[in-house]
Amino acid sequence: ITKNLIYILTRRDLNPDEIEEIKKISADYPIDFEYIYQTSLANGIENLVYLNIKKYLSDIVPSHITSLFEERRKIILKNNVLLYKELLYITNLLKKSNIPFALIKGLFFTERLYGDIGARISADIDMFVKEKNIAYIKNILLSNGYNISKDESLTYGLVFQKKDPVNPILVEFETNFIREHPIKNIDYEKDVWDTIQSVQLDKYELPILSYENELLYSCLHYFHHFYLYVGSFCIQYPEFKWLCDINVFINRYGRNINWLSFTDRCKKYSLSNIIYYIFLQAKMYLKTPIPGPIFLKLKPSTIRYFMIKLLISETLCKNGHNQNSIYRYIIIYYKNVLLYFSLIPVYMILLRFKRVIKFHILLFKGLLFKKA
Repeated sequence: ITKNLIYILTRRDLNPDEIEEIKKISADYPIDFEYIYQTSLANGIENLVYLNIKKYLSDIVPSHITSLFEERRKIILKNNVLLYKELLYITNLLKKSNIPFALIKGLFFTERLYGDIGARISADIDMFVKEKNIAYIKNILLSNGYNISKDESLTYGLVFQKKDPVNPILVEFETNFIREHPIKNIDYEKDVWDTIQSVQLDKYELPILSYENELLYSCLHYFHHFYLYVGSFCIQYPEFKWLCDINVFINRYGRNINWLSFTDRCKKYSLSNIIYYIFLQAKMYLKTPIPGPIFLKLKPSTIRYFMIKLLISETLCKNGHNQNSIYRYIIIYYKNVLLYFSLIPVYMILLRFKRVIKFHILLFKGLLFKKA
């Protein structure tokens, strides 16, 4: 019940039925606010949850929980304001050098989607750039107080770090729109850069991806973390905040999205299964208004469809309290390995399978060595 309440509280604009459901749950069941705080904190959605708690549950939330949420909001706001100033500084550097870029996800999403720079935590500044310009960008940032990050790296792009007395600032420049899913003979750059648009933010005009590409990129970013989870035996799910971003994006810009173009692009890139799965999660947990015909266009083959239905997680959020045994986590992990392989394109299965097997060999060798 409490987990379902969290799913409702993360939604940006609640309808009368959802508000009524919150009131009914709070009247009929004891609410574990400590669990709500810890779980929302683990998923990076604490401020989204707190916004609705203040509106609809303020009369029953314990004062010490309110203090925890308020303190967390101050920390996030301070962090995001610092990043926002740096974002404007870097975009100005790139504009002066006539280097094309597009803002993506993270901090920019927080301000643009939620209308509140403190709505959720952002760890870095994210930009999409052309691969041929990486060397120029490297020179610009190195001469403006940045270093190439030794702790963070990208397969496609570069990560820079600026040392700050309080918070080190990370800036990611990504060059591959499709991340781990490139297909030969498709010009991804052309698909992206030919459809760049601009948006007004404060007094600044900033370039962004088209609505279709923004949505596709957000979905792939979320799935990228699921891939990392499967490939490294991590016993946590990807952070729920990224699915919340997808939900808010569709709620706000659904009418602007050319859904036919979007589904055609998913098929062109062999991403239909992945997007179908993510949309199914968004529909299940957040009631995201995805048009019915889109599910039909993206629907996988019969075998994959039943695998997805069978294996889709009953619980999506990371638990705020460690309530599951290690055996339960192992079952969940291997269930998600099967799910992952049911989603990715056929041409990638062997490649990814090799990676997972190689990791498990190293893992078991390590365990045996430790026992010895």
